[in-house]
Amino acid sequence: MKNRTKKLVSYLLCMAMLSGMMCFASTNAGAVPAEVQGNTLAEVIGMDPEVYMDWLYSHEDDNYYLGTPYKSGDHRNPNGDCEGANGSLDYYGVASMNCTGFVWHVLSTATDMSGGNSSMIPAMSGWVSFYNNNNISRKYFSTKEEMLSSGYLEKGDLIWMFEGSEYALSNYNHIGIYWGDGSSDVLWHSSSQGYVDGNRINSNVISTIIPAAPKAELYVVLKVGVPQEEKIDYDFNLDGVVSVSDVTILQEYIANLISKDDSSYNMSVTDVNNDGVTDIADVTYIQNVIAGTA
Repeated sequence: MKNRTKKLVSYLLCMAMLSGMMCFASTNAGAVPAEVQGNTLAEVIGMDPEVYMDWLYSHEDDNYYLGTPYKSGDHRNPNGDCEGANGSLDYYGVASMNCTGFVWHVLSTATDMSGGNSSMIPAMSGWVSFYNNNNISRKYFSTKEEMLSSGYLEKGDLIWMFEGSEYALSNYNHIGIYWGDGSSDVLWHSSSQGYVDGNRINSNVISTIIPAAPKAELYVVLKVGVPQEEKIDYDFNLDGVVSVSDVTILQEYIANLISKDDSSYNMSVTDVNNDGVTDIADVTYIQNVIAGTA
């Protein structure tokens, strides 16, 4: 009887341990890491990051991508390359892109120009497996505000916005290319959500970061591996020197003629004298810096 009791107790203890282990595994299966440090996307696909950025810069002011009509599904035909049918739902001569189609076209073009392997690049599906299997460096955020204030973002990074889990299929998952200065709210993407200058978005645009879901629950920043130029304090026009031109730009910023989100300028720090406000005192401070009296 004692032996049977011992066996029963041992069995129950074993089951309790197994149950606890299974609960633990189940809990962690749905968890996401705060950050993964691994390979850059450029390294994985053999893309030269400078070619990638040069390609984007060459089209940020024309209609090669911008203005291409948005269409859901596997559409990868920008205005500037719609003679063929890049996506499975595309028609020859018809321009249309969804969000993944835009990112795919940019990456594929830059990778082909670099002599890399563009066949690895996911289109409409397979992104989560792609960045997991290739150990691509990335960081997870629960809100846009947290992401923008993290210091992790760099111009050219990819941002995935998930309605829920990154593993859950949803028509409201969205991807774009970060086009700000690290803290500014700027995204280059193909979308049908939100407004620009009062007009409903339904095309490829450079706008604020707008998820497709009413409320994105997860933001994943994928590191492309773009080399970042070191910014010089008070060099607002990014020409490599602090001069009278920067004084003028700060004055225009104070007069609301330049936005903090304008990626043409480095307006990340405008309160140069650290008094809590950006005003004429900051203009005077920079003038003193230029004169060597600050």
